[in-house]
Amino acid sequence: MKIVHKESGNEYEAFIKEMMPEDFVKSRKSKDFVFNWEEEQANEVYKICLKEDENSMLGLLSLIDYPEEFRIHINLVEVSREHVGRIKKLENIAGCLIAFACALVNYGIDEITNPRLRAQREIDNGVKGHAVSLSGVRATPVLRRAG
Repeated sequence: MKIVHKESGNEYEAFIKEMMPEDFVKSRKSKDFVFNWEEEQANEVYKICLKEDENSMLGLLSLIDYPEEFRIHINLVEVSREHVGRIKKLENIAGCLIAFACALVNYGIDEITNPRLRAQREIDNGVKGHAVSLSGVRATPVLRRAG
């Protein structure tokens, strides 16, 4: 994902990863975020960081997955204070976070509509609780008795 420096137009590589417990504490102690992100820990929470500075938190995203409804709910999105409004230094942070949420929805739909992925899920559900192991990923799975 690309983040753009507002003044120079330079592009920086960014990545999104899941928040760790220490990130929630860091967000609370930081003056960069207004919301109490520790209240979002029951949800899937992600942060966007610059590749050159993995400790940076440019923005945060809280998602709630509703698989029975085939949707993901964006519960909360926040961009750090220094990257909001006319004073912002970097652009496209919120856009990248929302695009990430859309990609997760797309991935979920692929799992439902793609025959190979759907078959794999049915196979995985079928072998749960049985003393068998699945060897290899093939169109026709090979089951072997465990032990």
